[in-house]
Amino acid sequence: ACCVMDARAGQVYNARFRLTPEGPQRLCGDRALKLGALAEEIGAAAQILVGDGAHLCYTKLKQECPGLRMAPPHLLYPSGYGVAMAAQRVFADGQAVGADALREQYLRAPQAERERLCRLAQENGG
Repeated sequence: ACCVMDARAGQVYNARFRLTPEGPQRLCGDRALKLGALAEEIGAAAQILVGDGAHLCYTKLKQECPGLRMAPPHLLYPSGYGVAMAAQRVFADGQAVGADALREQYLRAPQAERERLCRLAQENGG
């Protein structure tokens, strides 16, 4: 499976997984990747797309990647149930943490922050 989110500018945030009887097995870390690089990586392999960038990837890459398939509508987007099922596995493995230990992970700074830093650099002669 390939989880994708539209990152704009011809990129997607994604991670790839192998589906096993024990649950999804991560094949790579979270990353921002150009669509062309993702197409090269997938090639003709069977791949199920999930996430809000799934339609974008399928539309842009279906010719290059004939094994692409969209997840069924009820599994296409993240849900509270999916989060709970993932948490249950982590809890069962004794790896649970309190909510105060959870942190967001940005693959790149939000656009507003990038624009603010650019504006500050221009103001400071950079």
